[in-house]
Amino acid sequence: MSYYHQLEHWASGFKSKPAQDSHVAVIQASATALPYKDNFFDAVFTDPPYYDNVPYSYLSDF
Repeated sequence: MSYYHQLEHWASGFKSKPAQDSHVAVIQASATALPYKDNFFDAVFTDPPYYDNVPYSYLSDF
């Protein structure tokens, strides 16, 4: 599947869920100097700046 198709599938899953009272923050910052205390986050999503330099599909076999 293409990246775009995966993104559409992911987004449709969120659209089909009922809204919940939650606090969401999206920020762009350095992961080495975040202004938050330890254990503050439930989840963190990152996008490393390597693109094709790291063979992630190969590494996922381990």
